[in-house]
Amino acid sequence: MSEYCQVAENAFSLLCILYSWQPVIVGLVVVAAAIIGHSIAWRAINVNKNHERERLRRRFNASRATLTHVLSDICEYARNAADALKAVHASAGQHGFGAPTLGLAVPALPGNLQSSLESVIEAANDDYLADFTADILGEIQVLNARMRDLSRIGSHQIGLQSTVEDYIIQAARIYAKASSLFGFARRETATAAESEKKSVLSALSLMNVDEGDYPRLMATAHRRYPSDS
Repeated sequence: MSEYCQVAENAFSLLCILYSWQPVIVGLVVVAAAIIGHSIAWRAINVNKNHERERLRRRFNASRATLTHVLSDICEYARNAADALKAVHASAGQHGFGAPTLGLAVPALPGNLQSSLESVIEAANDDYLADFTADILGEIQVLNARMRDLSRIGSHQIGLQSTVEDYIIQAARIYAKASSLFGFARRETATAAESEKKSVLSALSLMNVDEGDYPRLMATAHRRYPSDS
């Protein structure tokens, strides 16, 4: 081909022009292929992202639809925990050393609690809801572990009543936090942050914990949560 194009009368033929520009044409074809390939890959990535967003949106809506039921179960768990702890509080110090362990009946955790809250946390589209829900789950796990430990000690334990009072306050805190999400779960508010917040002191009142029977506990609660007063 190079000899053919060296002939003067052939030098400006289309075939020779294409031959002389062959490296440039090949380079342009490579660049064009890369651009097209990148465009296709980028479009595929965007499609996958849209599919993932849609999957998370549907998963979140499904979790939100059952959130009211989960929150109700959490509030019931908190009330049951407070009732069990109040019974321990009443019996503290009534038996001497060597008495059998308390045998505290630790209330069962709501079924599928962890998986239900984890699905809300994973699919949540705002950090506030994810963090708030994670706090509730963490508080429940801590209280449950503390009550299990408490069930293995004797009623003569020094400082038992003070310890139990702290746990009752924690149960009230769980109740208040769970109650604070009802507005969002019922779609009364667009975001969890806008949902009406419930106080620990109001939760204690609903658990029949008052100044008359638990003066030290209530004094502690007022001190820890002055904004609730």
